[in-house]
Amino acid sequence: MTPDYKQIYLDILHEKFPEKWADITIRNQLDTLNSALDVLKFNKLVFGEPEYTMEFSSQRLRSYDEESILKILKHQKKTSLAIFR
Repeated sequence: MTPDYKQIYLDILHEKFPEKWADITIRNQLDTLNSALDVLKFNKLVFGEPEYTMEFSSQRLRSYDEESILKILKHQKKTSLAIFR
């Protein structure tokens, strides 16, 4: 069972950032939160770029779904960023 990201972000937007709710881009992307990467991109859209130290420390605790891992691996292979070639 996955969290209902749409409802979580709706609550955040209505309570903390009502001015951002008027942004049509945010409203449209709210319906496309299907993978962990989608949530991370949306999070940056709502809250902006995180501080480097905060990003580094929180990245160790992240978990990704299978679709997101496959996208990351495909991107690494395409850009020759993979550790094993």
